Amino acid sequence: MGSITRVLSGSKRTPGHFRLEKSFETLYSEGNEEDGPKTAQVVIMPTSTIQLTSKLPLPIRYPYQHLASDMDSETLARMFLQLVGQMTGMIAGNLPLVLFDLDETSASTRKHAHRDDAIQTFEQIAPETRPRLHFVASPEEVAAHIPSGGTIFMPNPMDFLAHLPHTIEPDVHYDLLSKRTLAISALPTPPSLVSGTNLSSSDLQDSSILAAEALRILQPLHERAIPFVVKLPQALAGTGTFLVRNETERQNALAVLVPEVKRMLAVVTPENAHLEPASVIYQELIPGPAVGFSLFVTKSGRWDFISCTRQIYDDSDGGEGWSGGYISYPEQEALRLQYADTADKLAAYIHSRNYHGPIGVDIMTGPDGSQYIIDMNVRITGTMPLGFWKSYFISRGLQEAVIFFPLILSVSRTQFQENFEGELQDGRIVVVGWSHDGEGKNSATIIMVAGSTPEDLKALLERLNKHKVQKESQITPSI
Repeated sequence: MGSITRVLSGSKRTPGHFRLEKSFETLYSEGNEEDGPKTAQVVIMPTSTIQLTSKLPLPIRYPYQHLASDMDSETLARMFLQLVGQMTGMIAGNLPLVLFDLDETSASTRKHAHRDDAIQTFEQIAPETRPRLHFVASPEEVAAHIPSGGTIFMPNPMDFLAHLPHTIEPDVHYDLLSKRTLAISALPTPPSLVSGTNLSSSDLQDSSILAAEALRILQPLHERAIPFVVKLPQALAGTGTFLVRNETERQNALAVLVPEVKRMLAVVTPENAHLEPASVIYQELIPGPAVGFSLFVTKSGRWDFISCTRQIYDDSDGGEGWSGGYISYPEQEALRLQYADTADKLAAYIHSRNYHGPIGVDIMTGPDGSQYIIDMNVRITGTMPLGFWKSYFISRGLQEAVIFFPLILSVSRTQFQENFEGELQDGRIVVVGWSHDGEGKNSATIIMVAGSTPEDLKALLERLNKHKVQKESQITPSI
């Protein structure tokens, strides 16, 4: 797995002391020496109703569902443009990395403080394995940063960049990201019912027809025996999955899904109808915890293991909001072997769909020992850095690690560096992403924390928790 060496100047931590020997650059290059350096990473996570910046239009051909409506556009932009972009850059290698500027809505953004945040994060990496960073204000500027004869890879396809050469054809990528696709595939997944629409976009312009169709699609939610899971096809950040284990949860799901299904139907167009953007998936609930299994499928169809992690859920979100992952490095080889057959099936299917690149899946094991893929993220995922930094942590005697995304802290980056100077110097804490809010009060971050034992890790997390906003929600995972 990824190996990182450290370059020291005396005893002080210096910029450029992490050398990532295995990265997306090297993985894209395997079997095709020209592919890696010519794959530009363009990072933007989409939303459904909130524009991230004034120059990034909402998707129409590729609609998504994002239900975190309590966040404003600036907060979402810092997470979906900057934090995800920095995380991508920390494992990209020496590939072009294109990030979008934030709107100039505050003093900090007018001074391009978000650029300084990204540059400071990437200065942790040796120049030869550091991404070639480009900031752009609008989609029209992206093409200038694609290498000659190269392509772009995005977490999710977006309308305004679909005309550019992609590593993966955008319609194919969008379809593979759909939870509907997993449900109807031959992959091992829990028994599922897909409730979609056969009505045309012109039919759905009639509000009464649209309302009746929404009720029909949601009828199984009223009638299905408890327990079960309900999923939206293109939901982001875990916001479109509902566990229905009692009547209260059934009613809560209905309260959210009735307006959301109407919105999904309203955005069906003649141009995207073939992509089946409006559907609801009803799935059997498999008891027990899930693991996050990450891999990279090469152009030849071979898969390269990245990591197998346990999920971390935030107490402040009822214990169901995803907030990161935990990894035990001594367990990795056994876990790779345990899920190898499922990974073989996944890689074969993905390769047959003309996709190569990173994938993260959630796998559950049923009472009879059968393995089920319950979610398939055909993109870079939030726990992948834990796999790429394995050799770095192990070389320092650090066997357990976690990554938090997002972790909102009540301190500035300078204050954080002062409070955790020793841990940053010895590599027990690695900043994967950092973004100051517009008023300079809090910081949105992605942070990896490592320890030699579970107890050692927990002790460090207790210190970190003192700086977490909403401290009633602890960040110590079950380890």
